[in-house]
Amino acid sequence: MGNIKKREIKAYILLESLITTGLLALLVSLVLGGISSSRKYHQEALEREEGYQLAKMALQAGQSHLTGNGQEIQVSKTETGLQIYAKGEEILAIAQK
Repeated sequence: MGNIKKREIKAYILLESLITTGLLALLVSLVLGGISSSRKYHQEALEREEGYQLAKMALQAGQSHLTGNGQEIQVSKTETGLQIYAKGEEILAIAQK
C-alpha cells in the first residue's frame, strides 16, 4: 500500500512539473515574440529616418537622385509641390498652395 502512495505522489509531482514547464515555455515564447516584433519595429523606424536624412541631403545638394546607406532616394519637384520616393514608394509629399 505504501509503495502505491509513493508512486501516486511521484506521478503528481511529475504532472505538476510538466504543467509548470509548459507554462514557462509559453511565457518565454511570448516574451521573445514581443522582443522580436519590437526590434523589427525599431529597425523599420531607423530605416525610415535614414531615408528622410538622405532625402534632406538630396534637397540640400539640389539633386533629384541620391543613393546612400543601402537606400535610393528620388526627389521629384513639380509646380504643385515636391514628392520624395524611396524603394519605389512615396515617403513624403509636400503640396504648394
